[in-house]
Amino acid sequence: MSDRQEGKKYEVVIIGAGPAGLAAAATAARYGVPVCLVESSHQVGGRYFKYAKRTFRSEQLLNLMLREVSINRSSELLCGASAIWIERQTDGSFKILLKTRFGLTAVEAHTVIIAVGAYERHLPFPGWTSRCVLSMGAAQMLLRSDCLNSIKRAVLSGTGPLLWKVASEMCDNGIKVMVVSFASLSHCLKQFQALATCPRELIEAIACLLSIVRHSARVLFRHAVVFVNAKNDVEVFVAPVDEVGAPNISESISHRCDLVAIGHGRK
Repeated sequence: MSDRQEGKKYEVVIIGAGPAGLAAAATAARYGVPVCLVESSHQVGGRYFKYAKRTFRSEQLLNLMLREVSINRSSELLCGASAIWIERQTDGSFKILLKTRFGLTAVEAHTVIIAVGAYERHLPFPGWTSRCVLSMGAAQMLLRSDCLNSIKRAVLSGTGPLLWKVASEMCDNGIKVMVVSFASLSHCLKQFQALATCPRELIEAIACLLSIVRHSARVLFRHAVVFVNAKNDVEVFVAPVDEVGAPNISESISHRCDLVAIGHGRK
């Protein structure tokens, strides 16, 4: 995208080039509709294709959608651009302000499709809005950006494969992971069964598990964080849960830490 693109008009502007955004752009391209596909990252595919595109089937799907978009010469893909303002005009069209490496620029569109992807699922508990509590994805991003250097101890809780990954990365970066608690044992077993058809992902998952065990992190199944007290030192209470997720507060155990990372998958 160049700074000469100020005021350029499209039929459709799609914000987000993950699976949903790419599918929308590919559908529009089949009908010859001029599309501007905006992606804040420098590569398309979103989180879904971040690791999955290493598999043959997912790579085929990604390439197919990109090929369909590129066939329409009136379509354009803008990577490294973020939409920071959308305003509806008097004629019903939209003006979109984009932040690019060239600075700010505006484009117009008859239709805007927002496809910014999935968001993390959180199950609230007393103290979940404390500053020491982060989502699993946010904790991983801050860790990889060297923004958690002051953190010495952490407690991780939730479900999903990201829990294993973040716990192992924290261990490898010198953070003492006190507890890794999984709300469901059967869910973890199903995840490993699903990985049996993906050797690379299975090897990565086993490596994460070995890292957690090697650093003496305590792994609990059918447990969850039920309360965080951050008034003075951060105190986290982890309790066993039953098959439907109801906690047994009377058997909760407290842990002192600096950070609590919570994640229950994505929506």
